[in-house]
Amino acid sequence: MNAKTSPATEASLVVPGLPTPSHPEGGFFTLKSPPVTINGTKDQVLDVLLRVEAYHSWSTFLCDAGNIVHPENINGGENSHGEIDPSLVTVGSKFDVTFRLFPNFPSMTTKSTETIVSIEKSEEKYVVTWKSSDVAAERVHIISDPEEGYGTCTYETYETFQTSMKTYIMKWFLESVLTTGFGEWSAEVKRATEGRMSIGHSEDPSRTWGHR
Repeated sequence: MNAKTSPATEASLVVPGLPTPSHPEGGFFTLKSPPVTINGTKDQVLDVLLRVEAYHSWSTFLCDAGNIVHPENINGGENSHGEIDPSLVTVGSKFDVTFRLFPNFPSMTTKSTETIVSIEKSEEKYVVTWKSSDVAAERVHIISDPEEGYGTCTYETYETFQTSMKTYIMKWFLESVLTTGFGEWSAEVKRATEGRMSIGHSEDPSRTWGHR
């Protein structure tokens, strides 16, 4: 297995790609961020990930998300109190995302539609997987308890791309852009989670995040 690492963000491009729930055989290549330690619980990080319409207020790379369409007869995801929240995505929910490729050129973006494939919870870790309908790719988010420490958790994420003309272009021409943005995303998840906790609101992003 070969991996190229971005010095600024330490995100890696791994060849061949790592396995995902839908593609246990792996794929063409994987973008992988190193684990980050977050001062927060697994539930708090999960809430940040699943509250996609708030992405625009804290992420520079995945700078916008919305147009949520939940599965039939489902009104939203379940929050940490066991209540249904329409602003939380759940398994089968679809939503549109906008990626900002170059931070210094805000108008240079690309869009995709994602679908939540699975949300798996165990005592040790939570795993969220979504897939793209615009490029053959599946992304995995892993939130786990650390081996030591209390009140913290570890977050890591990777996305595996299958072979296609579009993914060839992405790998050969946009590698540095993707590894930089992917690495920054993990740091932003950390800042977003810890920022909400410091203000004292766990599930009201409009009261905790400034708009970018």
